[in-house]
Amino acid sequence: MKCSIKLFAGIRETIGAQDVSLDIYPGMTALECREKLAQSYPLAADLIRTSRLAVSNAFVLDEDPLIADSSIELALIPPVSGG
Repeated sequence: MKCSIKLFAGIRETIGAQDVSLDIYPGMTALECREKLAQSYPLAADLIRTSRLAVSNAFVLDEDPLIADSSIELALIPPVSGG
């Protein structure tokens, strides 16, 4: 199932889009999702691999399976720093 993933900060700038579409299959984990994105967007791969995936405004763990449902909101949040 195709799902839209919102992008932020450096990932958004590197890819040049506010969101991307990705095929999510039943049982796909957050880690597998990020890896599939990294392979699709090699210029942003390092940022993607160090980012966190959020599902409906809550971060998920790498091993958490994603729900293949186009109504859920996915977002890729890169690491942040500051003071």
